Amino acid sequence: MSATAIDTSVTELVKTNKRANKNELLATGCDWLKDYFVTRPEEKQKLKVCQEHPKSK
Repeated sequence: MSATAIDTSVTELVKTNKRANKNELLATGCDWLKDYFVTRPEEKQKLKVCQEHPKSK
């Protein structure tokens, strides 16, 4: 997934979930990246927020 596609997806998520809190948005974003993290665990280590959300494990 390209950075542009991720940016677009996040923008749409924020627009459609205006009432969602920050933690829900972060957990959802980390969940979207879980397959990416399988092959690039070092990238997950760089994103501490994704280490804290159970959905992304």
